[in-house]
Amino acid sequence: MMRLDYLDALERMKNADLDALARSKRDDWNINCEWVVGTPGIAPGLGYLTTFDTPKFEKYPSLGDFDMLRDYLPHARKYGIHVLAYLNMHWFAYDFADAHPGWEQLCSDGVAYGRKTPLYGGGTTFCVNSGWRDWAMEMISEAMKTGIDGVFLDGPVFFPDTCHCDACKAQFAARYGAEIPTVEDWSNPQWLHFVEFRNQSLARFLADSRAAVKSVNADGVCFLNAGSWQANTWRFGRGIDAVGPFEDFNGAEAFFHPGPRDHALLMWTATAKYMVAGGKPAVVFSHAALGSWHYIPIPEHEGRLAIAQTVACGANPWIAVFDYALDHSRDYAVRPIKDMQGFLSAHEQYYTDTESCADVALLNSSQTTTYYVSRRKEFYGDWGSGVEENLIADVGGGVRQLDWAKMKQTCEGVCDSSYMGYLSALTRSHIPFDVVLDDAVSPEGLAPYKVLILPNSACLSDAQVEAIKQFVKGGGSVIAEFETGAFDELGRTRETNPLLETFGVAELGRMMRPVSNEEYVRVCESHPALGEFACGRLIARPGYSLACTTAGRVITPSFFMEEVGGSYKTLRGESTNPALVLSEPGGRVAYVPSMIGDFYNRFKMADYRMLIDSIVRWAHGEPLAISVDCPQTVEVELRRSVGAGGATDPAASGRILIHFVNATGDMQRPIAEIIPIRNVRVRLRCGSAARIRALRCGLDLPFAYADGQVDFTLPELEMYELVVVEVGDGSRTP
Repeated sequence: MMRLDYLDALERMKNADLDALARSKRDDWNINCEWVVGTPGIAPGLGYLTTFDTPKFEKYPSLGDFDMLRDYLPHARKYGIHVLAYLNMHWFAYDFADAHPGWEQLCSDGVAYGRKTPLYGGGTTFCVNSGWRDWAMEMISEAMKTGIDGVFLDGPVFFPDTCHCDACKAQFAARYGAEIPTVEDWSNPQWLHFVEFRNQSLARFLADSRAAVKSVNADGVCFLNAGSWQANTWRFGRGIDAVGPFEDFNGAEAFFHPGPRDHALLMWTATAKYMVAGGKPAVVFSHAALGSWHYIPIPEHEGRLAIAQTVACGANPWIAVFDYALDHSRDYAVRPIKDMQGFLSAHEQYYTDTESCADVALLNSSQTTTYYVSRRKEFYGDWGSGVEENLIADVGGGVRQLDWAKMKQTCEGVCDSSYMGYLSALTRSHIPFDVVLDDAVSPEGLAPYKVLILPNSACLSDAQVEAIKQFVKGGGSVIAEFETGAFDELGRTRETNPLLETFGVAELGRMMRPVSNEEYVRVCESHPALGEFACGRLIARPGYSLACTTAGRVITPSFFMEEVGGSYKTLRGESTNPALVLSEPGGRVAYVPSMIGDFYNRFKMADYRMLIDSIVRWAHGEPLAISVDCPQTVEVELRRSVGAGGATDPAASGRILIHFVNATGDMQRPIAEIIPIRNVRVRLRCGSAARIRALRCGLDLPFAYADGQVDFTLPELEMYELVVVEVGDGSRTP
């Protein structure tokens, strides 16, 4: 997919050779789906204007009798391009809002959000529960009447502190019999209802939007600029667990912006795996611009990396290009996209109807990211009588006041860090894994997996807890940490954690002082779950760590050291608190009373990448499907064709697909250099092998096969390679 944006100079498309334009989209950009602006996203909020002819809405004045959708559509279809309309549903001018009182999103103080915080410097936004809803449905219907294939909705979303208009108040009162709370308080049941209300409101809007599309074209598609893996998605009401059932695609932004926040090499991988977990065709939006410098194309290596990570994880790439940028840098802008997407186009059969081969699952729990607020006071800093420190103050004779908003932000940051920590460690260890969502924590959802990783998955329902227990009893393995299971699915504290027995834990004790220096874990016995860590070895203690006592037949190969309490002080010996609890109540269970994913993400210590690697391999209990000899900066994704083509390609189900994405570069972003990797040795477990081809370099690779394992070497890996293993007996199982 792509969008070529003209901003406020829409006449540039009007004056273009439309046939040549569409042909260029196919031949230069190698797309088969295009978003054409139906309502513009430009200042001062002109989302109420159309680029197509309709008697019901005002048209962008400079277009005259030119209909961007109808006039372009036959040319796009001539070159095999599906056309969707981009509809701006979140940015509107003040004068348009003034003409429609009651439509704006209001903050808790009754002031419109867009008046207090102008969108993009000027403009406001509307509420999905207001009268604007009917206007939006009619806009969608009118766009579909042009003959297009569907719509993409850029918004709406709920903005911070909004959802306080009269329509929302009335609906909330009718549903919950109460007023909408105006203060964030995660101990207040009505606040939990309010969070649910916002999610459901946007889901209903999307359901009606999709119905409006289907009423005109039963095959038409509809999707939203949805939330991604980040923990703050609940604030905008657009998480895919809520809106996903009403979308035809799951799509979310992963725009590259130069600066410290985007130093993560796996930003597109993280987004792609999360969106794929939603169970719909997934799209990762990768802006083909250098962050906020929209007229400078994204550097070539970053552009290639975005596409490579996206497709390696089973998602679909999308790019946006500003037409003005092509005036002065067309070749530079096109080159990485044409290279990568030209390859995809030429080898489409290897990217269509595929599935992951992974049998390790990493839970990204939106229940936890939405509702988790740890009740452990040490999580936020020290408490002292009569003093204020960090997030909690003792005031008025020792009466505690909790700043729920700041506490929640802290927990969100930890959730994000934990997800990226595990995702990075698993990827760098070349362990095939899937990201799964809350609905996968069920007997059916867990059936494909041998190992389930629960990174402080604190908020779980009773049904999910039971599914985890049965998974373990049935031979599945679980890795859990910190407060997993301590809260129900709405973040309400349980009196007792129902998973502790499964974890081999009798009781969780105090939380250790959360510091990031001079506190340690000590290895006290060799064990496969600790890999090559020798007895006596010291490991840095994660900042978030709990004391615990064990129960039943368990192994505790490492212990927390007694707290040192400051720098340059003498070690005080081992405590009685285990740092790792291992048991086998059916499958294997590893309970870590620390947040090791968060710690690895923050500090990047090799010890913790190796620790996660060792625990996962121990929990798995068998050799993994693939082993590779290459740097950790090479991502390896293992997929297989499922043969949906049937009779047209009966051999497809015998293809194993190995994606190699090389991010080995110059150790800074934007990446200016990719260092090729040579002689990558690969050992793959599979039924047999008839042929192995490296498609990017165009080579058939020699291989040896013995004892259920094929052994071959990839002679050179630049940025990306796809190796196709043709399994001779049609086996689908690596």
